[in-house]
This record gives sequence, C-alpha cells and structure tokens, in this order.
Amino acid sequence: MPAVTIDEFRRNRERFVDEAEHGGPTVVNVSVEELAKLVELIEEWEETFSLMSGANGKHLRQALAEAERGEFEEHELISE
Repeated sequence: MPAVTIDEFRRNRERFVDEAEHGGPTVVNVSVEELAKLVELIEEWEETFSLMSGANGKHLRQALAEAERGEFEEHELISE
C-alpha cells in the first residue's frame, strides 16, 4: 500500500482514484491542518461523483451537451 503526501495526492488525484478503483487503498500522510483540506477534497469528490453518476449524471451530461449546441432558453432570475 503506497504512502504519499497530501500535495502529491492533490497533484495526481485522478491517478490515485483510478488506482483505488482497481487495486486498493493509498495511505495519505497528513498533518492536522492538511487533514481538514483532505476532508474537503473528499467531500468535493463525493459531490462530483454523486452528480455525475446514474440518472443524475446522464441528465446532467445531456443538458451540458444541449447547452454547448446552443439549445437552451434564458430566463430572468426570480427575486423575492
């Protein structure tokens, strides 16, 4: 099981995520301050994964493709 610093993980996070999906965990050595940053990073990944998976992800990718093709309508914001 490899051990890396938080900075190395940040620079290569996609690689480490791919490795975790296929080969197991990676240990990230962190200080207390870095731990807070790591928790924030994990929460961001969980949020991204949730948005991009399943029916949500399919709908989001379809909507983004439509917007890129100019297939959208602009609306005024509703203010209370």
